[in-house]
Amino acid sequence: MTTTAVAPWGLTRMKPFPVSTVLPCAGIVLDPDSQTGRWIADHLISPRSA
Repeated sequence: MTTTAVAPWGLTRMKPFPVSTVLPCAGIVLDPDSQTGRWIADHLISPRSA
């Protein structure tokens, strides 16, 4: 007697993710005048000196 291995149901429905672009990080700072968030690019944020 031979048994046939059955593939899992979802295996035939899977495909690789499409190629995507890695975007640079961004930060949000609070504008003290308008009290709204401002998006700031990561490379524009300078570290504060201690």
